[in-house]
Amino acid sequence: MTNTPPEAVACGTHALDTAAFIGLLERQLALYTRLKELSDEQGKTISTGSCESLLTLLSTRRQLVEELGRVNTDLDQYRSDWEAFRATLSDPDRTRVQSLLADVRSSLSHIIEQDRAHSERLVGRRNRVGDELGKVRQGGAAARAYQTTGAPVRQARYTNRQG
Repeated sequence: MTNTPPEAVACGTHALDTAAFIGLLERQLALYTRLKELSDEQGKTISTGSCESLLTLLSTRRQLVEELGRVNTDLDQYRSDWEAFRATLSDPDRTRVQSLLADVRSSLSHIIEQDRAHSERLVGRRNRVGDELGKVRQGGAAARAYQTTGAPVRQARYTNRQG
């Protein structure tokens, strides 16, 4: 006799637990929600030009993405037998799962769109800085062209001794 909870379903070689699955989806949604918040904050940070704040924020996002990877690994067992597992869900569980999945997709879509926009802004800023650096280099070259070339400085031949 096993201690399999009543909500557990045998699919393939795994006993899949509905409550555990919903818990994983809720954790996934919480992580995506936090990433979405950080994505919005990232846009503000890019606007201020604070590189240190941006790097700190990106480090936090990386940690969340790593945690998402672990959650996705745990979800793989459910994906492998998804149709069989889904067929065993009660109507309320199926509705909850569909709602969670829709929220996850919506959050992910928002994050991807924001990241695309942030990337375009950063590329634009990088290009502007590159253009400005190019102008500084050109200006420096022009200034150097007007400097003496190392030829001896000539004294005036004729001077006005009156004054």
